[in-house]
Parts: sequence; structure tokens; C-alpha cells
Amino acid sequence: MRWLAVSGESAPEGIDSPTIGDAGFDVVVENWRGVVAAPELSDGDREAVVQLITEMHDSEAWQQALTDNGWADFFQAGDEFDAYLAEEQTRVEAVLTDIGLTGG
Repeated sequence: MRWLAVSGESAPEGIDSPTIGDAGFDVVVENWRGVVAAPELSDGDREAVVQLITEMHDSEAWQQALTDNGWADFFQAGDEFDAYLAEEQTRVEAVLTDIGLTGG
């Protein structure tokens, strides 16, 4: 098997592959995960969850897992993550409209 392209900004260490951007397309698609909660979560509970997830992210065990698995560290929390989700929704909706999968 050979790599055709990597959808991220750059190929992970140890992967000899061009990116989709190298082929002339302005596309970056990366895999991420998130922890979300119900919108009626209190401000205090929201802050406690953000703090807990931040502590988990900062732990030696998680940092070692990132290294061991060659994962990119794309950590965002709280308002920063809210802003990222809003930007992603706008971006993905534009792409889907552009390729004709949704009415714009």
C-alpha cells in the first residue's frame, strides 16, 4: 500500500506522503474528539468539566500517549473550543453547499 495524500497540515512523523494541499487543494481535514454537555449546564459545572479535562490533557500519561501514538496535540477548551466549533460548522456548511450536497 502507498499513501496517496495526508489530509492534515503536514504528514505525521514517519509517513512519507504529500498533503492534499501539496496537490493544490486548499483543504485540511483533521480528526478530533470533543467532550460536550447539555446547553443548560450551569456555569460552575461547565468550569469544573473544563478544568477536569484540562488537567487530564496536561497529565504525564496523556502526554506520553500523544508521543507513543504519534498523535497531534489539538487541545482546546471552553470558549476557544466553542469558537472552533462555530468556525468548523461554517466551513463545512460552505463546502457541502459548494459541492451541491446542501442547498445554499
